[in-house]
Amino acid sequence: MYKFSEETVKHAHFEDSLWDNTQSENKCIRVKRQSKDDLHTWKLFENNECKLVINSSEITKKMTSFLFTANGLSFLISQYKSGCNNLYKFKKAVREYVKNIN
Repeated sequence: MYKFSEETVKHAHFEDSLWDNTQSENKCIRVKRQSKDDLHTWKLFENNECKLVINSSEITKKMTSFLFTANGLSFLISQYKSGCNNLYKFKKAVREYVKNIN
């Protein structure tokens, strides 16, 4: 088994202290779905801040069933990354996408 010298441990400590997790350049984008009876809500978060809320009462049943799939969630995230940050733009993009699938 390899043993580290005291000098190696000191350098490792200094290199570790240079890394600061709070100033990360990467965005963490996630989607959370909540269901209550017949009402479903999708919340899109960017770095733990809610950026977009979609209620199933505001979209069609076809759009709602699309968002239940893995492709729907992937589509939601990709549209948000491309600049679709409000419900109107999202509904328009989903309508076009669902039309092209069928």
